[in-house]
Amino acid sequence: TFSIKPTTYTYSGTASATTGKVEATPAQADASVSIDYNGVNVRNGGTVTWQADGTAHPLTVTVQQGNAVRVYTVNVTKAS
Repeated sequence: TFSIKPTTYTYSGTASATTGKVEATPAQADASVSIDYNGVNVRNGGTVTWQADGTAHPLTVTVQQGNAVRVYTVNVTKAS
């Protein structure tokens, strides 16, 4: 579980399980969220199978509210 801060855009984490639920809730009710893992779109609240190769792979959360866009990245590493 990550608590994303509005002014911190990059995080790192280690996955212990093979899969994980990915869910993002924007602070503003009218904001939209899109998520992708390793370049593939993920449904908000969906499950991701982590790449188990010991390399960090990006989980990207894009939040858009009007013309403002913020992109947050969690570099997730899963041991092989």
